[in-house]
Amino acid sequence: TYMGMCDYVLAMDCVSARWFVYGRMRPCGKTGGSCLDSVTVFVDGEVLELQRGWLVNRNGRKLVTKNRRGKEITVKGSYRDITLLFDGAMLTLTATLDSRETTPGNFEHDKLVVRWDGFVSVQIQTPMNVKTCGMCGNNDGRPENDMRTRRGKMTDDVDVFGDSWQIDPLGR
Repeated sequence: TYMGMCDYVLAMDCVSARWFVYGRMRPCGKTGGSCLDSVTVFVDGEVLELQRGWLVNRNGRKLVTKNRRGKEITVKGSYRDITLLFDGAMLTLTATLDSRETTPGNFEHDKLVVRWDGFVSVQIQTPMNVKTCGMCGNNDGRPENDMRTRRGKMTDDVDVFGDSWQIDPLGR
């Protein structure tokens, strides 16, 4: 178990870098552990931070999703819209990355879906055709090769692996 306390790349598109999901880890408990404090999603220039209590920060403005239970919230972006839906337990962020017509009038969509419990847990669902990297692995269906560092080296050392995905959110 990795116990780092900083910001980390949880998952990202490693080919086109169109989207990233960062997690902020902070101290929790009395044993020196760390917990996920917030999740920041970057998609095509849009940035949304999912915070504890199901709050969403967009450019310094707070969206209180728990007051809109069961109602889809559309966040208008420069390139695409992102939807938020709070069901009473989970906040789901959905961003359509690509669409293609499969048959006349029928479309298939590749989506990034991030589910945040509002406290310490996140689930990230990516399209199967996207090569990912980060602490959540590479999306190839083979967990035995997911412990790959940011530089592309395999490791069995969770500290080396975790530390390699650390980021500075201020770009320093």
